[in-house]
Amino acid sequence: MIYSIHFLRGVAALFVFFYHVYHIVRIYTDITHPRLEFFHIGVDIFFVISGFIMIAVLSRVKVFDAKYVVKFLKARFIRIIPQYFLVTFVIYIGYVYIFNNPRELDYKDLLTSLIFIPYKTVDGVYPVLGVGWTLNYEMLFYAVLALSILILRNCYVLGVFIIFSGLAVSGHFSLFSSTPLIFWSKPIILGFLAGMLLGIFYFKNSTFYSVRYLYLFTLCILLFVFGLYTQHMIVAILTVGVLLLLENNGAARKVFKSRVFVFLGNTSYTLYLLHQPVLSLFGKVFDKLYGFELPFFIFFSVISLAVSLGLAVILDRLISRISAEVKVRLIRQVAKE
Repeated sequence: MIYSIHFLRGVAALFVFFYHVYHIVRIYTDITHPRLEFFHIGVDIFFVISGFIMIAVLSRVKVFDAKYVVKFLKARFIRIIPQYFLVTFVIYIGYVYIFNNPRELDYKDLLTSLIFIPYKTVDGVYPVLGVGWTLNYEMLFYAVLALSILILRNCYVLGVFIIFSGLAVSGHFSLFSSTPLIFWSKPIILGFLAGMLLGIFYFKNSTFYSVRYLYLFTLCILLFVFGLYTQHMIVAILTVGVLLLLENNGAARKVFKSRVFVFLGNTSYTLYLLHQPVLSLFGKVFDKLYGFELPFFIFFSVISLAVSLGLAVILDRLISRISAEVKVRLIRQVAKE
């Protein structure tokens, strides 16, 4: 296990949490601190980590074929879909049948959200579960990666670089008119390329190590072209890179392996899915009962984080138990046959 990556997952989840704390409070007060927008960097860190992890996984694969692509996609879907689908269904039911549907959601919104296709809403390009917009990018990354493996086999990195670079450049010059392509061609997708490049440098036995500087040059050109749009991403890339360098440092490794950050790393994905609905609900409660003066603001943040983490643990255990039961039933069925 690379503990620095585990640590970064927890930190990224906390960054996104506090970013949304700030924006929830802004709805009810006139508090404005532009520097707190920096916490949005958590999303960039998640994307960089995702690219890195894919190289970590794929660098151990010996045979790239259609059978492996199916296995790869199955593993990604099992990791992403169960929690996302469950939380999305709960949010949809809550909005439509409990809160009189203030967002005017219908079954098309639900379906489009569940198949990870970006679409326009009154609030922007958001699925039923607001934070799910990042998963639209994540699933695009997995789809492009799978396609690259299928076509280019062990040269899959080249395929991902070509497709994502093409998307980003095309989006920069406004060559797309459809909502999904406009959304998927934002510069934020370069975070995946950066993570893959960090993985190539980190795992020196990677097939792509000999051409790493060509990929680095390409990425630097793209980051320079997009300028202001990639400032957060550059900080995220440097942060992930520095912590990877500290992986074998004794003092740093003790911090990375601390129980708090191991726990946060393990629950980071589900915490990410759940925290915004919890913050939205508690924001309404605190606005009516207490307000957001400093003591209540701290209480609001702490209790929202505690509840979000508690629900994340419960949901993860529920999904794990269901998965275990399904596996047992499948084994028994195969044994009978």
